[in-house]
Order: sequence, then structure tokens, then C-alpha cells
Amino acid sequence: MSLVNTNLEKEFNLAPQKEQEKSEESPLAIIESSPKTLDCYEKIDKIEKALPQVDGLNASDKEFDELAEYGIRSYKDLMDLSLNIEERFASDVASAASNMLGHAINARTNKIKKKLDMIELQIKKQVADFKTSQKNKSDDAVIEGKGELLDRNELLKHLLQKSK
Repeated sequence: MSLVNTNLEKEFNLAPQKEQEKSEESPLAIIESSPKTLDCYEKIDKIEKALPQVDGLNASDKEFDELAEYGIRSYKDLMDLSLNIEERFASDVASAASNMLGHAINARTNKIKKKLDMIELQIKKQVADFKTSQKNKSDDAVIEGKGELLDRNELLKHLLQKSK
């Protein structure tokens, strides 16, 4: 219990609070290892296998590419135009060209971001599957070992003998 809580209890004449026992396992680990959660993971995998793959993911890549190409073409056209018109209008046209180039860059960036998000989701799913499989394996596995009880002096003797 913290000093602040004890001071507040004394100041306001409150009954002392009991300390909450801290569990060794995190709530997330308890939830993930529960049979209900494992059953849900298995059901999700079955549903995923039963449903057809999501169509249209590559279509958005194509759209991003088209937008980027359009932005670059428009930038080049507007920059050429700004060099062939009066100076007082050239700055506005060059500004519009700059905006088009910015849109092209954003389209490329969004395409890459979408791919990275998909990869991140795949990795998270693989990690969750791996953890689930490891928990299932660890319940059945028995670890055997051998140990000796030594005091400090005996341990030093063993170490000195091995170092010679």
C-alpha cells in the first residue's frame, strides 16, 4: 500500500484498504490460454478456409498506380505549360503542378502502406497461430531434469577443479 493512501485514510478517517493480490499471469495470457479462446481460434481458421479469398485487393493497387501515373503526367504537362505562358500566370500553374505531383506521391505511398498493413496482419496471424500451437504442445510435454543441492564452498571447489 502506498504512503499516499495511508495518509488519505488517516486524514479522512477511512478504514484501511486491503492490498489486492497480484496474479502471476497477465489477464491476456489467461484469456488466450482458456479452452474457449482456443476453440474460437479454431473456428476462425475453419471459417477462413471455407470462405473464398477476398477479391479486389489487386484492383486497388492498379487504381493507385493509375492515380500516380495521372498525377505525374499532369505535373509534366502543367510544368511545360507554365514555361510557355506569361510570368504572372506561371506561378499558379506551377503550384497546380506541384499539387498534382503531391497527389502522385500520396498514391504511391498509400499503395505501399496498404501492402505493409497486409503483411503486418499476416505476421500477427502467424504469431497468434504459433502461440496457440505452442500452448497446445506445452500442456502435453514433460520436462525432466537432474539437480544437486550444493552450498557455496562445494560449488567453488567444483569450479576450481574444472578450471585446472
